[in-house]
Amino acid sequence: MKKGLFLIGISAMFCTITNAEGININIPGMNIQMDGDKVKIDGMGLNIDTSENGNVANIEAPGVSISTDGNKSGVQMTGISIVEDNYTKVIDANGKDVSITGDNNNITIKGKADQIQLIGDNNTVNIKESTREIHLTGDKNKIDAANIKSTVSMIGDNNLVKTPAAKKIKITNIGNNNRVEK
Repeated sequence: MKKGLFLIGISAMFCTITNAEGININIPGMNIQMDGDKVKIDGMGLNIDTSENGNVANIEAPGVSISTDGNKSGVQMTGISIVEDNYTKVIDANGKDVSITGDNNNITIKGKADQIQLIGDNNTVNIKESTREIHLTGDKNKIDAANIKSTVSMIGDNNLVKTPAAKKIKITNIGNNNRVEK
């Protein structure tokens, strides 16, 4: 195939894919760029970036930062991470990111949290103070937030986010019967 600049645009279900000496995929709340050995994924609380030769990778998500230069690697916990099922807990965020993975949990978050990521089903999360953004993946989750400053992104079905800021925030919704309300 002759090397050259060409564009392919496909738009369906809120997704755009383009190719111009690389691939760029845009989904509401997420952008994926691939060009040779270089990959960059950004959105939904996740950021992955690799170098041209694939030897350097940086991964950031709420509560964790991972980096490697091909010879050395390091993991740094930058927030609070909960990986449990059927768990009841009150945590103090103290300005950190909070990541919750699991099902049937009942979590109360005190203190301010920069961003909150919830992955799972049938969870109840009560945010007593404020958060900048919430990223939710799963079904039948309920979040009651005193204040959300920027963004709510939801992937899944039958999720409910209650906040007084419902009319003022950016909402990305991929799924059925997801609601953000006062």
